[in-house]
Amino acid sequence: MQSIESTLKIDLSNFNVVIEEPRLVEDISDFLRLCWVFRLPLFVLTSDNERVENLVAKAKKITKGIDYDKFTLKYIPYLSKDFIKVGFSKHSNQNELDLLEFFKDNSDDRICLVFGNDTYGLSQDVRDDLDYCFRLTTELKKPLKASQALSYILGVYAGYKL
Repeated sequence: MQSIESTLKIDLSNFNVVIEEPRLVEDISDFLRLCWVFRLPLFVLTSDNERVENLVAKAKKITKGIDYDKFTLKYIPYLSKDFIKVGFSKHSNQNELDLLEFFKDNSDDRICLVFGNDTYGLSQDVRDDLDYCFRLTTELKKPLKASQALSYILGVYAGYKL
């Protein structure tokens, strides 16, 4: 299987992905698949490892084709200060054009893309801890699911890099 790096020559090695307190097996499965395809490390931000580990185990059973020995999946209690923390929320005043500017200004920096769960989005504590926050699309009543948002962002980034 070829990765995006080998087909489009886009380097994603400076990105990490975080999902906060996932609640649905299908959402975790989508993140596992996307992160595997694009060779992105996945971190699960949680205060309840046991609950989330059970969900991840179920998601792994329905997500075929991933070699978990070669996949970075870790549980974390807080966001690292080693990355620029970029979150996505319908509550943000910055949009996709601002995200493009961010990518241009920070193309060589280590970036952590932070997503909330599909029930509540990002918690206020996590939003307060972000370095940047962007709104994706103009839809506020039914915003993108977190995994759709990750796909959208990767598309925006690939378009910028091409």
